[in-house]
Amino acid sequence: MLAKTIHAYRVAFSGLPREVWLLTAVLLVSRCGTMVLPFLAVYLNQEQGYSEPAAGRMLAVYGAGAIFGSYFGGRLAQRVGALRVVAGSLLLSAPGFLAIPFTTTFFGLCLALLYLSVVIEALRPAVTTAVSLLSPPEVLPRAFALNRLAFNLGFSVGPTVGGILAHYDYRLLFWVNATFAALGGLTAIVLFRKQLVVGLRPNEPAPLHISAGPLRDRTFLWYLGLQLASAIVFFQLISTMPLYWKNEYRFEESQIGLLFAVNTLTIVCFEMVFINAVARHRTLHLIAVGTLIVCFGFGLTALGRTFPFAIGVVLVWTMGEMLTAPFGFTYAAGRSDASNRGAYMGLMAMTISMALVLAPLVGTALYAVSPSLPWYGAFVMAGVLPVGYLLLDRR
Repeated sequence: MLAKTIHAYRVAFSGLPREVWLLTAVLLVSRCGTMVLPFLAVYLNQEQGYSEPAAGRMLAVYGAGAIFGSYFGGRLAQRVGALRVVAGSLLLSAPGFLAIPFTTTFFGLCLALLYLSVVIEALRPAVTTAVSLLSPPEVLPRAFALNRLAFNLGFSVGPTVGGILAHYDYRLLFWVNATFAALGGLTAIVLFRKQLVVGLRPNEPAPLHISAGPLRDRTFLWYLGLQLASAIVFFQLISTMPLYWKNEYRFEESQIGLLFAVNTLTIVCFEMVFINAVARHRTLHLIAVGTLIVCFGFGLTALGRTFPFAIGVVLVWTMGEMLTAPFGFTYAAGRSDASNRGAYMGLMAMTISMALVLAPLVGTALYAVSPSLPWYGAFVMAGVLPVGYLLLDRR
């Protein structure tokens, strides 16, 4: 049994291009310092003294910048090269992190957050574009899963350390985040110095046809609509879900943090093997099943009140997330070719950023009517969204 398990992990992690591993190292370095965004609302409210509505407006500015940065990052990756955008985004974000603790006015903070969001969110489509160009199609889902492994492993470290540093001085969060962002950018320059000069060559066969582009791809636009709705459900995780755990389950912050850790550590430990086991199935079918599990799992939140129940629910929707996230980007990459990969990935990242803005608005509006309403809504989406993906597969 142990030998089979070791073999399964060895197979899951084998066959990935060396450059994908190097890019994963860049992301891990930068993500280990991610500690500003999880505490940004608290910092603006408690340290800067702004009211909750004012802090919310500043976060909305960040969200608007993220939407633009995601689209801009994809277009820029297509024009100047994905790895150059990765290195530039990380290096240019460092001054943005450093500027925030030295800024106190509402307008100044909005400008600093707008700059930071545009620059740092350009990283996402650049990374997915680079991964898709560096990976042959048969390993692309696992390449995206490895990318997510680095993100989740780093995110397990950054906020934990940030919570400790915040007890001493909130400014430490910004300095450490800026330092690790700059280190990530410098790591990218060192590891990819040749590719930064000559550019990336697609690790895939020449396409049989040239795609007209994402804005003319009606199937892809319908797909983005489904992804937007799916992500609005999923991002209740960072809006109404913590509120519900705190107010209805009566959990302490330490328990809520542990539930987030269950999610990220499950992904780190099992996603690569899981993706390798199911990769032979049709991509949209896997996304449909994953969306069903995520929405159903979120709906289950309304049915319990104990900590063991909450852990079980987190494990359910985490299993769905392990299907929807890597295969979601795999489908987007498959709709494009090397000449417009950045544009497709930019629109995909922009859709996710839009969901980050819309999810709290939708979720809190439902929550104000009834705290359980977002979860009943998730049950409804479990019956609607998977059907949409399956119908799209028949087009």
